[in-house]
Amino acid sequence: MPISSRLPTQLTDVDLLEKMTYSCNIIEFPSPPANKTGWPWTGENVGLTKINKTDAISLYPKVTIVTPSYNQAEFLEETIRSVLLQDYPNLEYIVIDGGSNDGSVDIIRKYENWITYWVSEPDKGQADAINKGFEQASGEFLGWINSDDYLYPGAITKMSAELEKNPNVSLVYGDVDEGLENNKFRRYGRNSTISEMLKTYSVPIPQQGSMWRSKVIKEVGGLDVRWQFVLDREFFLRVAMSYQTAYIPGELAFFRYHSNSKSISASQKYLWLKEIPLMYCDFVENQAISAELRTLKEPAMTAVYTHCSYMALKKGNLKLCIAFMFKAIKESSFVGVLLYIYKEMINGRFSPIKLPMP
Repeated sequence: MPISSRLPTQLTDVDLLEKMTYSCNIIEFPSPPANKTGWPWTGENVGLTKINKTDAISLYPKVTIVTPSYNQAEFLEETIRSVLLQDYPNLEYIVIDGGSNDGSVDIIRKYENWITYWVSEPDKGQADAINKGFEQASGEFLGWINSDDYLYPGAITKMSAELEKNPNVSLVYGDVDEGLENNKFRRYGRNSTISEMLKTYSVPIPQQGSMWRSKVIKEVGGLDVRWQFVLDREFFLRVAMSYQTAYIPGELAFFRYHSNSKSISASQKYLWLKEIPLMYCDFVENQAISAELRTLKEPAMTAVYTHCSYMALKKGNLKLCIAFMFKAIKESSFVGVLLYIYKEMINGRFSPIKLPMP
């Protein structure tokens, strides 16, 4: 049986806000572990400011944030606090846990008075968990933050304000820091179009620092459960194909590297290389894309195979590198691939690789 907690359905929006936000005072809100300092542990407690409940409903569109979770108790509390301590007064927070057995459920229970809805039960993976969360969502604006990442102070306010200010924009995104806690580097977003994303392979939308209107999910669908590693990239391609997106400068979140992270895990490093070409092939061949975008299949797949070749080379797998390079040349030409590599080096996305001596 799933373990879950749902707020009573008969509560009004005002009652929900009372439970979600206004009971958050410094005395009642859980204290951080003794050895934890800085955001979101101590200091900025911006989410504890009390404002008029009616004003919160009338002045601030409801924002729903979903956190998918599975056996990441080491990081989960930091994620939860980074959402609940935001300075945004009309917040709905949903946590979907996949049946963790590492203490994650105890952490969720610790904060359940401030979590709108949570459940712990087996699921079909990260995409399925996120989709479950969006099915429960009632916010006008949506986003998700994984259980090993965290939001920076003011992130929700900044993104929601941008969506309010620009009614023609359906998705906004900013910059994120990524890496280790003590060794971060900035990953900058930038304005782009679906054509540019396909031709260059670059999708400059960091999932951790993005937010979109709820209509997006209703119209283009949620995350595709077929993908474990490229679920966010495929989703953002679908969104960019149908809606206007906008980049807002400034750091919004932290994308954490750790040994079990899907993005860098040694045990899963080749699964990503397997998924990315399959996803792009499916996108340019099977999605209901325009005739204009369909003409970009050749440059898109050339870019994909060239990048996969480069990543295989970085991992020291020369055989796989050559296999992907032949696929890239087949899509374009030898000269075409060389020109693409040159452009990527100019743009800083490719850098020389020193191969180990046999």
